[in-house]
Amino acid sequence: MAGNELSLELYADAFRSLHPKLAHSLLFERIRQAKLLNEELSEHFRERISIEEQYIRALTKLAKKPISTAASNQNSHAPQSAQFKYNEQDEEQHQDAHGRVAKILQDQLTHSISSHENYHAQLQTQVEAALRKPLLQQQQQQAGAQQDEAEFRSTEEQTLKLVKSYEESEQKLNRSTQKLNSSSNNLRKIQSLQTRQYEDQLHFNHAKQTWGEHASHAFRVYQSVDKQRLMDLFETLTKFETIQADHSRQLMEIAERATISLLTFDIQENMQRFALINGSIADPSTTTTTTTTTATHPNGNQPEQQQQQQTTTTTTTTTTTEFPATT
Repeated sequence: MAGNELSLELYADAFRSLHPKLAHSLLFERIRQAKLLNEELSEHFRERISIEEQYIRALTKLAKKPISTAASNQNSHAPQSAQFKYNEQDEEQHQDAHGRVAKILQDQLTHSISSHENYHAQLQTQVEAALRKPLLQQQQQQAGAQQDEAEFRSTEEQTLKLVKSYEESEQKLNRSTQKLNSSSNNLRKIQSLQTRQYEDQLHFNHAKQTWGEHASHAFRVYQSVDKQRLMDLFETLTKFETIQADHSRQLMEIAERATISLLTFDIQENMQRFALINGSIADPSTTTTTTTTTATHPNGNQPEQQQQQQTTTTTTTTTTTEFPATT
């Protein structure tokens, strides 16, 4: 987290001079609001998890509905002759366009479901569960980060008692002082009020001293709890953003793989193969080449023909050779 290391006496220095009731009220309210925030955030993520659950169920239901038209169309054009056969290992390469599309979408759906299930599980175990922990039990496994709940409760109870004692002593002193200031000229009554006011002053001074001795420790405890809960909160939310970024990256990779599969599909080859298998076009892989050589001899004999067959493109070449006349 950004910022310099905080002084352990930050809250003590800031709130020591305030009235005990005001100081305690400010700090206690801050902790109370922190608990409420954690509860609201945990509910927020519970709803997000519920949305993920519904989405996963919807995707799973969709995955059970294959694109039957494309699947049946994939094998509908069987070769008419045994000479038109392709290796099984080239099946995907020569896959029917409709079947290829169906496979791409089905694979994308399957991987998307897996990614969403992983995202859903991480939200539950690493985000929602962390926010639902009691404020003082979060991150207890970290050395130096544990704030004992019993100590905090004890500090809180003692602080409340001292604040109450301070207030009561202060109120008694104020009342006795007011009575003394508004007393008549009755000397005996004045002396009695002075004695009462003096005793109340002693009680107030004691309460003030006790508060001063306890306040520094209480402020340090509140500061420790406040710091730890903020660290835990932002660590949990940072973890959530990391999980969400990884999930988005996985979905992007799934989409990229689907895009590559679509872009690498050879439309022209697919159309040619369809025409070859189902039409009457000669298979280029079985065509022959015939070469005819005709030699004309000067003695008038019939031409001799030589034929050669080659398994390349169909080409007919005729060569006529004139031999010179012999005497």
